[in-house]
Amino acid sequence: AWSRYRHVFCISNEVKQRVIKGDLCAAEKIEIAYPGIDGELRSISDQREPFFYLPGRIMWTKDLQLAISAFKLFKQATGLDFGLKIAGMVDAKSQSYYQELRQLAAGDESIEFVVGPTDDEMRDYYRRCYSVLFTAFNEDLGITPIEAGVYGKPVIAVNRGGPREIVVDGETGFLVEPQAEAFCAAMQQLVGDFEAAVKMGRANFDRSELYTWDKFVEAIDDYFDQLQA
Repeated sequence: AWSRYRHVFCISNEVKQRVIKGDLCAAEKIEIAYPGIDGELRSISDQREPFFYLPGRIMWTKDLQLAISAFKLFKQATGLDFGLKIAGMVDAKSQSYYQELRQLAAGDESIEFVVGPTDDEMRDYYRRCYSVLFTAFNEDLGITPIEAGVYGKPVIAVNRGGPREIVVDGETGFLVEPQAEAFCAAMQQLVGDFEAAVKMGRANFDRSELYTWDKFVEAIDDYFDQLQA
């Protein structure tokens, strides 16, 4: 017979609520331990080149067509010489989706796809970009907004799932509805106010300290220390 788990660790409150909804564990038996980044990598960047950066695996769950559509609206509305850089892996089952994205971006040389980037390349794009985009829907947490903070960059993310726990709307970036018009408006706001973008990036850098692997280990150690007390 099915029985619920006696205790569960979740990587976010979003996951915790899913566990509760599925009646997999009693709410009072669920602990949250946020995974994250190597704290030693935190190094705020003063570089802000005119491009938006969207890192991560190129697959349909990342809703990358949202970013492309929003960026096209942004270019139409502003006429600015900005770019969109999409960087990540493409596995065999995502090849058709990748080709659809390329067709959507066809004719716009300011949209660049970087397939199979190295870790060094990914870090370099974080350092140089103006802002980071995060369009994935129904994400458990979303490491990308945290990684953006590592380099002091503001984030525009969907107001859904895990990103709502990472991004502080109006402080470290923007949480917006998963619509091209909403993303476009946030992109215009960031680009239109350079000082605000810098301030948000610095706030995101400060917040990234909350999501290190050291903090993750501490959360688990604290739980086991309580059991032994």
